[in-house]
Amino acid sequence: MPLKSQLASLRKPYKRKADADAQMDSAFEVLQTVLNNPNITKKHKKEVINIMLWNVSQIDGKYSVQYRSEGVLHDEDEKVQHEHVITRKEIVNSLLEHPDQVKEILEQVLACIVTESEHKKLSLVKDAKGWERYEKAGIKVFDMVTNERII
Repeated sequence: MPLKSQLASLRKPYKRKADADAQMDSAFEVLQTVLNNPNITKKHKKEVINIMLWNVSQIDGKYSVQYRSEGVLHDEDEKVQHEHVITRKEIVNSLLEHPDQVKEILEQVLACIVTESEHKKLSLVKDAKGWERYEKAGIKVFDMVTNERII
């Protein structure tokens, strides 16, 4: 994990990449094809889903995502990491259970850049999902499009 100071993308405003929609459409096609093919084993489906979830959450770059924690924005120089707001495990299970809802489920794939210490706090929260996990961990999150605090 890199230090905040090593990432120029954290000092720049968030900007959606020009090909983001095309990348999302491509991920949808890949997942729909894999999930609806009865000849692909569950193990291989999970592997492909995991790869695609990483790709979707990093469409704008690994550290150039729309959401950043207060620690990333204001605290001392610390290691940072790309965190899935809804865990990959939850998304994988949702896709396997509801292969007819790929588009809706993919829209839930969000990432937030957090500090290493915030990541540890998040990993301790077991009884919440999504942004509620951040709330319970006491982590403030900012939307870099509006520069407003969302949690």
